[in-house]
Amino acid sequence: MRKRLFAGGFLLGICCSTLAMADAPQAAPAAEPAMPTVVATRAVPAGTVLADVAGKTLYTSDRDKAGASSCDTDCLRSWQPLPAAWLAKPAGDWSVIARDDGSKQWAFKGKALYTFAGDNKAGDTNGDGADKNWHAVVMTRKFLPDNVAIWKSDFGTAFRTTDGKTLYVLAELRFNPLGTKRHTGPNIGLDACKDDCLKTWHPLAAPADAKGAEDWTVVARPDGSKQWAYKDWPVFTNVADTKAGDAQGEGVTEIKDGQSGLHWQVATLPQS
Repeated sequence: MRKRLFAGGFLLGICCSTLAMADAPQAAPAAEPAMPTVVATRAVPAGTVLADVAGKTLYTSDRDKAGASSCDTDCLRSWQPLPAAWLAKPAGDWSVIARDDGSKQWAFKGKALYTFAGDNKAGDTNGDGADKNWHAVVMTRKFLPDNVAIWKSDFGTAFRTTDGKTLYVLAELRFNPLGTKRHTGPNIGLDACKDDCLKTWHPLAAPADAKGAEDWTVVARPDGSKQWAYKDWPVFTNVADTKAGDAQGEGVTEIKDGQSGLHWQVATLPQS
């Protein structure tokens, strides 16, 4: 009898021990180091960027070496270091750089961070690509076709090909005494531009196996070829644009019946 009781007690002990282990709280995965309190993320046309607490985009410079800043004198007129407090401590990808004037500056992945004097409002990225050395710190990127880029045109933030050809959309022009707003007429890009029109306006071709995502889709043209479309608006280039930045096709209009017709516009992102 004693042996049986002992065996039963032993099994009961194992059972209770196992249950206790199962009920014990599991250690939470290590949290990512928090951003400094002076840093946030902000949505911009290209995706999500790092920004300061005022919403101004943060940039890095190719001229800076890891853990150091080379921006001084004239450079500081356009690029302001992101200040770090005297007691700021490094954590994860975030570190603190000592500047030559004795002040401290935040760095991300070893690269010093700056704001740009040419950004007039939160979300501006006017410094991105400045003299080919300055870059906005992009955390996530929106989908773009491989041969499409975003640029700052005279008509707003717009699209062009990676070799500099401005992209356009075709709308039906309707008489409007208050002026035609952008992209408000019906989308007629697939149906209205054909035959002679295609000698001047070239559809932005998509590979046969191309897959769209987010705002970009692939549409089938009447001849069976594929074309890229932004928010369902097929996009085109214009043969009159011979250098990067040209937008000779903006506002080209053909009136058909005195009130309506075709109206070409630079393909722009929605205004914020």
